[in-house]
Amino acid sequence: MLIGIGIPIPLLSNLPGQGNSPVIDPRFITEWTVSAGQTLNLYGYTGVVYDYDIDWGDGNTETSTTMTQPGGASYQIKSHTYTNAGTYEIKITGDDFKGLFMRGAWSGAGYANDPDSRLALVNLKNWGTCKIYDLHQSYYHADNMAYTAIDRPRLDNFYAAGSVKQAFSFCAKITNLNLTGWLDTDKFKRHDQMMYMDYTLADSLLEEIDLTGWDFSNSSTIINMCQAVGMGTANGCDITIPNVVTSSNSVSTIFGQAYINSLNVPNWDIGSGGGVNCYRLFWGTIFSTTQEVDLSTWTLKPSGFADFARGAGNINKFNFSGWDTSICTTFELMFYFVPELEEIVGLEDFDATSAITIRGMFSACYQLHFTNHNFGTNWGPNLGSCTNFQSTFNQTGYNIVGSKAGPDVSDWDTSNAPSFASMFYRTAGWNTQLDTSNWDVGNSTSFDAMFRESNSIQDLDCSLWNVGQNTGTSVLNFANLCRGANTQTAVFGPNCNFTYNTTFFTIFYGAPIVSWEFDWATANFQECLEWRSMLLPSGAMTTSQYDEFLQVIVNTNSKINESMYMGSSTYSAAPSAGATAHNTLDVTRGWTISDGGPV
Repeated sequence: MLIGIGIPIPLLSNLPGQGNSPVIDPRFITEWTVSAGQTLNLYGYTGVVYDYDIDWGDGNTETSTTMTQPGGASYQIKSHTYTNAGTYEIKITGDDFKGLFMRGAWSGAGYANDPDSRLALVNLKNWGTCKIYDLHQSYYHADNMAYTAIDRPRLDNFYAAGSVKQAFSFCAKITNLNLTGWLDTDKFKRHDQMMYMDYTLADSLLEEIDLTGWDFSNSSTIINMCQAVGMGTANGCDITIPNVVTSSNSVSTIFGQAYINSLNVPNWDIGSGGGVNCYRLFWGTIFSTTQEVDLSTWTLKPSGFADFARGAGNINKFNFSGWDTSICTTFELMFYFVPELEEIVGLEDFDATSAITIRGMFSACYQLHFTNHNFGTNWGPNLGSCTNFQSTFNQTGYNIVGSKAGPDVSDWDTSNAPSFASMFYRTAGWNTQLDTSNWDVGNSTSFDAMFRESNSIQDLDCSLWNVGQNTGTSVLNFANLCRGANTQTAVFGPNCNFTYNTTFFTIFYGAPIVSWEFDWATANFQECLEWRSMLLPSGAMTTSQYDEFLQVIVNTNSKINESMYMGSSTYSAAPSAGATAHNTLDVTRGWTISDGGPV
C-alpha cells in the first residue's frame, strides 16, 4: 500500500478497538533526529510477521515492508540510511505493523547495542490504527523521546502474554503521559517499571501521569511502576491512577524516589486477599508541598512493610484506616527518616501478631507524636514473636514543640527481644513518660543507649524486670542506658541478675540522677569491667545506696585496677561498712574512685 505524500487524511471513527473516539490520522508517526549518512534501525518484536508501508520522511517510501531477524538476535530490524542530517517524520501505515521494540537497540546478549538509533527517536506523535502486538519494553531507554500523541494505540490484536512492562522506562524527556481512554488495557499482563526512571540521574521531566479507566485485573505485577518520575521537574508529577484491582502480591517501590506534586490513587484492591509486599512503596518519595497520603480506601493485607516510606519527604500524615496488618512479618524501617511525619491515622488498628522485626520503625520521625492515634490492643500484647526492637523510636519526636503525647508501650510483649539498643534514643519531644515497668527483658543482652538523651523517662522503674534470667552466661551491656536523659530515679528489682553484665559505662552520665536502687540482697556484679563515668558530672546515689553498692562490689567482684566515677555520691564515714568497702577497692585493689567523699 503506497503512502500518499501530502494527501489529506480523512477523519476516521469507530475503528476496531477505538470505540467512538475519532482518530485524526491512521498512521503510526514518530520523529527521529539523525546525522548525515546515518543508518537508522527500527526494531520490532520477534515471532511475528510485519507487513506495512513506510514513508521515511526524506522522500523515500517503501511498500509491503517486512522486518528481518539477525541470527541470535532477540529483535527484528528494518534499516534506512539518510543522506542529510535532520529531523524526519517516519509514517507507517498498515494493520500488520506490530509496534516498535526499542529494547532491541539496548545492550546485552542478543541485543544490538545501537545507541545511535535508540537516541535518534525524539517523539512519538501518533499511534494510528496499526494493530499493536505488544508494549513490553517498547520504548525502553529511548532517552530523548517526547510523547505528544493524543490518540491511543489499537490493542484489539494484542499479544496474549503482552504487557506494558518497561514500556516507557528511562524515557526522561517525556513530560506528559495522560493515557486516559485507552481501551483493552485488561490485556496487559504486567505493569512493572512501566515508567521507571533512574533516580541517580534525577532527570525525569514527567509532569503528569493519568491512567484513569485502566483495567489492571489481569496484571501479575505493578512493582516500580512510577519509580523516580518527576525528579527533573520544578514542581513534581501529578499522578492519577484510580481504582486499581489486581492480584499482584507486591506494590514495592511503585512511587519510590518519585517527586510528586499530587497523588490521586483511591480504591486500590491489591493481592486478592493474599499477602502483599509493601516494600519501599514510598521509599525516598518527595512531595513538592507537605501533604497527607491517604490510603484508607485501599484494600490489601500487607505481608511486609520494610522501608515502606524510608526517607520520604513532605508527608505529615499517613492514613491506614481499615488496614489489616496481622500477617505482616516486618515493619523494619517502615517510617525511617520521614522528618515531617506527625500522625499515623489507623495506628490503633495495627496488629503485630506476625511481626518479627520493628527495628527502626519510627526512627528519625522528628515530628511524630501519638496524641490522637496510639497503639491498640492488637499491637503490644501480640509482639511476642518479635525479635528485633532496636532503634524503634530512635530520635522520634525529637523536634516537637508543644504538648504532644508519646507512645503507649506499657503492654508490649518483649519476651523474645535480644536487644533494646537505642530503642528510645533522643525521644525528646513528648510530654508523657514511657512506661516499660512490666516488660519481659529476660532474653535481652544489650540495653546500650536504650533511653539515651530521652526526656520521657524521668523515673526508670525496673523493679519487675527479669534482667539476665534467660541469657545464661551471655555478656550483658548496660552502657549509656540513660545517658543524658532526664532520669532522676532508677530502681532494679530482685529478678535483675547482673552477674554477667560487663559494663555500666556512662549508664547515667549527664542525667540528674538522685537515687539508684538495687535489691542489695541479690545484686551481683561479678563480671563488670566498666564503671567509668557512671554518674558524671553531678549525678548521685543516696548515701545509704552508695554504701550498699560499694559492699556488693567488694563481695561479688574481684577485679583490680578499675576506675569508677560516681558523681557527687557520698558514703558513710569510717567506721562504717561503706567506708571499709571503699578502702578495700581504693587501697587493696588499686581502684581509682571519683565521688563526693565520706559524710
